[in-house]
Amino acid sequence: MKIKKKELRRREAQLPINYPHPEVADASVRVEAATFNAEETRVEALCRRLAHNEVAVRDAVLAELPRYIQSVTQRLVGLEACVDVAALRRCIVMQSGGKSGKDAGGEKRVVINVLRELEAYRNREENVRREQRRQAALRRLQQERQQAVRGGDNNNNNNNNNDDKNCMAAEKEEEELNMRDAERKSLRRIYGEWISVWCEMELVLLKLSRGLFFCLWHSDKPLVQLECAQRIARLIHAPHTNSGKILLFSCLMRVLMREWRSMDRHRADKFLALVRKMIYELACLLGSLEVETRQQQQQQQKQGGGDNEAGTNGGVDRSAPAGGTVTSRGASSRAGRKRERNEDEGGPFHGDADVLTHDPLCRALDEACYVFQWQIVPEPTAVGLSMHVCDVLFDELCRAALSPTLFVALSDRIAFHAMSRGNYVEKRVLDYFISPMAGGMLSGRRRQQHQQKNGQSTSVGASNKRKRCRNEDKTSSGSSHDESAGHAAADAETRAILLQLADCCKKYSVARRTVHSVRVMFTEGEMALRQAANPEEYEELTRGDLRRRIEQEVAEVGKTRHAVVEERRNLRRLRQQEKKQQQLQRLKRKKKENTENIFAASTDNDDDWDGNDDNEAVQQKLEKMRKKTRRPQPRDTKRKKHYTLTKEDLYGDE
Repeated sequence: MKIKKKELRRREAQLPINYPHPEVADASVRVEAATFNAEETRVEALCRRLAHNEVAVRDAVLAELPRYIQSVTQRLVGLEACVDVAALRRCIVMQSGGKSGKDAGGEKRVVINVLRELEAYRNREENVRREQRRQAALRRLQQERQQAVRGGDNNNNNNNNNDDKNCMAAEKEEEELNMRDAERKSLRRIYGEWISVWCEMELVLLKLSRGLFFCLWHSDKPLVQLECAQRIARLIHAPHTNSGKILLFSCLMRVLMREWRSMDRHRADKFLALVRKMIYELACLLGSLEVETRQQQQQQQKQGGGDNEAGTNGGVDRSAPAGGTVTSRGASSRAGRKRERNEDEGGPFHGDADVLTHDPLCRALDEACYVFQWQIVPEPTAVGLSMHVCDVLFDELCRAALSPTLFVALSDRIAFHAMSRGNYVEKRVLDYFISPMAGGMLSGRRRQQHQQKNGQSTSVGASNKRKRCRNEDKTSSGSSHDESAGHAAADAETRAILLQLADCCKKYSVARRTVHSVRVMFTEGEMALRQAANPEEYEELTRGDLRRRIEQEVAEVGKTRHAVVEERRNLRRLRQQEKKQQQLQRLKRKKKENTENIFAASTDNDDDWDGNDDNEAVQQKLEKMRKKTRRPQPRDTKRKKHYTLTKEDLYGDE
């Protein structure tokens, strides 16, 4: 779309926006609870101000947005606190086609993904019909009960006292049934109330995300753009609940995905920066949730250990506490051996692998990966967005300083999943995700993170130690020892990450949903990662193997060249055939036109001809028309070849 200078001078919007003229009045955002219609009007007013061309107006609205988002998402706190999670899981299992049953273990394994349920609720077309049928069935049941009560009254007219007693008993039974129904909600009703609140919240956040998109669209100058992108990305932390935060992230990504093709090259940089900052904020959010989950596990272990100690002290004589100490030492030694075995194999610790299966990290990770797997990657109009996510993912995960377990989980579910779907994304993953890790960038980043952690943790202790000891040699030797220990820990983490990612590549290379042309790339990535994890075990190729590999590559190049040549030949043949067909069609048209002209000329002069000489006149006329239509042949000016010249012809009679 071309932008005229007149529009810029008038300070009009550079894109057709479905909002009326923006109001510049600075109306403060109220934090009071309001209905859904009031929220819609409030969001539209905010979007008008976000789409304004003045920087001051946009900055004022961006400053108000965190408080507004907190007020809007306040409903979600009460919703998640009061909802029956077991009933929700049972309803989700029933809707997905599985058996709810009485197995509590199966229900606990179901993860409540808000984004998936919203998508299913939108795509389910029979929800309204089912609800109407259910309401009609309830009315029919009430009518049948009333008719049964009236029929009993008509049959027992003689016994008025008995009728009154029966009526009172029936009314009491109905009241009890109504009370039970009011107290005991059906699974469908619980699910409907829960999902309706999330649908309203999604609509409000989608409108707000649309306004934020135009806010960044109108921002100019690099520093202003980066600041605006940073403020928009930090809004992800504004909602109170984790699902609300990821829902806001999903709404922003969906708006970007929808408008990705409408961006021009002059505005691409600021939206690319916005995507980078949003991925970093999402990684930081998941990292903080992982820390909370680990703390909860530690508290549970401490409480369990305290209960066990109390039970043993109560049941065992105090004069013989040696048995408890022996068993604890045996358990700790077994745990230490298991940890050493996992370190030797390059896998994560048992506790690290168990972190991803506990709330709140499990639910948040599932919802965050759902955004990439089912909303961004399958969209054919947002291939560029998927490529940029894969380009940026390694840098942002390293910058967020995630644990090895979470790093592997996000790499597996985002980068490798996008690579398995093909669509030209696999080359970006190989170049910008697998190659840096195999080249040693991951180990360097891990070492820097360990140095920063050790510096922050030992800064206070080092100052106290200097005051106490006042010996620089000891402090320098201690710092060098800490640095070497940090490097060793970083190398161990890097090796574990590389081996786990190599296993993921191996699984994707034989997976059913992986594109066939990408499986070879997964195998190459697995080889590169294993070689980077164990460089000592790498064996160089012999001369024969190297020669065979080169011959194979040359043969493959020759095959591709031959295929390209054949395709070009086929294209030439097709073009020649098309040209011949066009020429034949032109000749046929000309012949038809000539015959039509001849017959038209012959029919025009029928009245002037005599009856006896009709055939001769017609033939003469046709011959004249043919002579006129014939093209004059060019004169042959070539020199004759069979001249025999003699001396008389050359020299005459001399």
